[in-house]
This record gives sequence, C-alpha cells and structure tokens, in this order.
Amino acid sequence: MIDALKCQFPSALQDHGSSPTISTEMSPFSLAGKYLPLSSFSDDEVESEVSDATLTTSTRTVPSIGPWTVIICLACTFANIFVTVFYPLDRADLPTASRMTQKDIHHLRRPSQYIGLDEIARPSPPIPRQFDNYPILITQVDSAHREKVFDDDARAYMSRIGTITPEDRRVHVSNTVSSIIQFRAIDYGMEFCELRLRMEPGSSIAASMNTFMLNVYRLNATVPLDTTEVNYKTRPPRVAKVGVVEVNPTTETVWHERFFCLLDEVLTFELTCTPAADEEGCRAEWWQDKVDPRTAIFITQHSTV
Repeated sequence: MIDALKCQFPSALQDHGSSPTISTEMSPFSLAGKYLPLSSFSDDEVESEVSDATLTTSTRTVPSIGPWTVIICLACTFANIFVTVFYPLDRADLPTASRMTQKDIHHLRRPSQYIGLDEIARPSPPIPRQFDNYPILITQVDSAHREKVFDDDARAYMSRIGTITPEDRRVHVSNTVSSIIQFRAIDYGMEFCELRLRMEPGSSIAASMNTFMLNVYRLNATVPLDTTEVNYKTRPPRVAKVGVVEVNPTTETVWHERFFCLLDEVLTFELTCTPAADEEGCRAEWWQDKVDPRTAIFITQHSTV
C-alpha cells in the first residue's frame, strides 16, 4: 500500500517524512471527507457472488396455470367436436372453383379484346382481307359402335422435354364413321366465313376408287366439345344440311359454302358419307395440318369492316 502511494503522490511523502499520513481532506479515495476502505473480498469471492446471483435469477419459478384455464380449453375442444360431428358443413352450397367443369368454363362470357375499334372510321366498302382458319377440334363417331370414343391425339409422342402433340388431325369418313369438326371465328372485322373442303389427288389421302358423295351438316354446339366424352350417342344434334360434296378420286375436289360468323363464335360441322350399297363405296381418310393443306377442311375468313 505504501509503495502504491509513493508512486502516485511522491511529493506528499517527501514533505511528511517516511511515515505516510492519510489526510482527511477530499481526495480521489474519499467521499464527503471520509475514508473509503478497499474491499476485503478477493476476486474469487466476488465472482462466486455474481454466479450465485445469476443462478438465482435464472431459476425463478413460472407461475402455475390455474384450473379454470384448463377447464375453459377442454370446454372449447368438446364444443368444436360437437359442432363438427352433428352439424357438418354442406360444401355443395359453396361456389368453389373446383366444382366448375370444363363446359362451365366455356360458358363464361368472353370479354372483347378489341375495345374501341368500333369507333374508328373505316372505308366503305371494306378493304378486302382474308386468312385461313383451321379447326380447333376434329374427332370421329361410329354408328356401328355407338359408345366408342376416338383418340383425337393419336400422333402424340414422348420426347426428352415431355409429351409432344403435333397439330396433325385425322379426318375419316366411311359408311359408319363420320368426322366432327369445330372452328372458332377469330379476329375483329372478319365476320364473313367460307367453309372450304379441298381434296387433291396424289396427296396423303386414302379414298374409294369410285366417285362418292359427302354430306356436310351444321351441328348444334356452341362451345368446344370434350373429346374424351364424344361418341355417336352423345354427339350434338344436327341443325341443317349445309351441302353435298361430290368426290372424284382422280380429280381435284374443291367445295365451299359462305355464311356470316360472329367474333369468337364456335362453329361445329359433321362430315358424313351418303349411304352406299357397297361397304367401300364411300370412304375417305387423311391427316391434315397447316404445313401441307392440299387436302384439308378449313374456314377462310373475309373482312367485313
């Protein structure tokens, strides 16, 4: 202690001799003129007291849950079970989207994508424009097998990136088999439609050797059909006969019929054979696509505005 004071206050010790005298005046070691004794505890004892205080704080007891809290929780649980068992929710009344079928979705109103185009001044008569519109659906029905459902995606194949569905569609007509074809009129101001059937010799077509007749009917179907459900029994009813096509396998066949069509209107037709005495007297089959439409059935839309 004396050595420490010598280091901090050497001048004071020289003035008062070798025996140090602690002044009662204010100093860094005094408070209000009184001497503050140093702590008599060692460092180990201080650390032990701090550890005991921390342990006491961390081991405080959590107040226990009262019995009424447990009783209320049990009562709520039994009430929920009772309501669930004796008053089940009738999900049939809920207008969930999962209950909508594909047919219901097709019945939803299709908003116009051409807002404001009616207000634009246009020349009269309209500028001639046209484009070819290919079927959105082609499938077959068989009167000899009234419940048979044909595969409308027979050329689908699996590749490294998944299933590939080509746009090739099969058209097949015979004495018992007929083809149902659906179109959707598209684009603004193109509401004059022309149904066209073109069959070119030498193209990929299998047909009878003799001349035969094909009938074209308009069907009562204004929404896209579900090809997984269409068969002869469930096919749409016929509305009217559109025309008769004479097919000569040795010459090119070109047939067309014009009519008005509304934007987004679904047009459904049936291509059938005129009954013949010979089973092979009426038969035609081909695969059609947009790349090689030499033999195809399609619609040409013409401008109306």
